[in-house]
Parts: sequence; structure tokens; C-alpha cells
Amino acid sequence: MGAELWKLRTFASWYFEAGQSLMAAREIATAVPTMYLYRHALELALKDANAWTEVVISLRADLGTIDPAEVQSNDRVAASLHGHRIGPLVDRLKRRFRLIEPDDRFISVDDLDKRLDPGAEAVIRADRDGLTLRYPVAREVLAAGELSGLFFRVASSIQFLLGDLAPWLEDTVESGIEDVSVQALYEQWRQRRAVDAVWRQSATPLGIAHDVELDAFKADAWLAI
Repeated sequence: MGAELWKLRTFASWYFEAGQSLMAAREIATAVPTMYLYRHALELALKDANAWTEVVISLRADLGTIDPAEVQSNDRVAASLHGHRIGPLVDRLKRRFRLIEPDDRFISVDDLDKRLDPGAEAVIRADRDGLTLRYPVAREVLAAGELSGLFFRVASSIQFLLGDLAPWLEDTVESGIEDVSVQALYEQWRQRRAVDAVWRQSATPLGIAHDVELDAFKADAWLAI
């Protein structure tokens, strides 16, 4: 799953950078291709954010801070991210992000409303289903001048997803993996300690019981370093 996540973010960045390069030309002929590239970058960035959010939810469920019933299967997540409509991707991200919204509000659902909605609404206006900007027969394309007025809003939302939300999600996943590993070591130590206690009661003189437990703890602590 990790490789697919990195590909989503990488491709989103590539399409966004390509759109910025065309944008710099400031020619009427590049308006539609530029918006298409921006739209695709936004779609991929949203799918990336949704996928990483699911990883965080899964890790927090392992830590016991989220109800395990909230964890969705890979097939269910993949099905929910299928297609090209922007609106459902935004709605899903907000709904699932509420489960992992940080206590310090470094990034909140309000940020998603303020920094994501304008770009998403602009893209939906230009191309609701991912076909208008690719096929002239889909429906009438907005005029170049009208499209150019939407570029900044879309670009700002992409930058928020790739520059702010994505790094936070990645850092949260990394810290979550560390927490899960530490918790697993702790549970293993507790179980071994319980076994040691039973063994001490049946076979160990009381005078050396403390030394046996201390040595066991030191051994586990050394392995954990």
C-alpha cells in the first residue's frame, strides 16, 4: 500500500508543476490544458489525503484511541476513491479526518473548509466529472478568461494538500508506527513478566525474586533501544 501512496503524491506534484509551467506562458491556448492539469493534480492530492487518513485511523485503532469498527478494508477504501468526481472526495476526507483531528488543531476540519473548498468549488465549476476539459463534446467549456480566474483558487488548495496536510499525515503515520511498536514491546514485556511471576512463585527463593524481575526488565529494555 505504501508504494501506491507515494505514487499518488508524486503524480499529483508532477501534474501541478506541469500546470504551473503552462500557466507561466499566459496564453489563451493553454487555459484549458492548464486547468485540466490542475484538476487532475487536485484529484490525485485528494485521493492521497484520503488514503493516508485511513492509515492514521488504522494505526490509532491499534493504539485503542479510535473504535476499531471505524477501520475500513482496503477494498472499501479503493472503491470509495474510484472515479473522478471532486465533491465526493472532499466530503469523504472531511468526514474521516474528523476521527483524527489533532487536539492542538495544527490542522483542523475548519482548515479543510477554508483552504480546500474554494479550489474544489472552482474545479467543479470548470469540470464536474473529469470529462469536460478532456473532450469538447462533453459540454461547453468555460471561456479562457473565466478559467484563468479560477487558477489561483485551485492552485492554493493543491498547495494546502501537498504542502501542509500531506506532511502532517506522513509525520502522524510515522509517530503512530513508533507508538504501536512501543506498545507491542510493552505488552510483550507484561506477558513475560506475568510468566516470570508464576515461575518465581513455584521455583525461586523469595530472596532473589526481585533480582530476577529486574534482570528480565533490563534485558527487554536493552532490546528495545
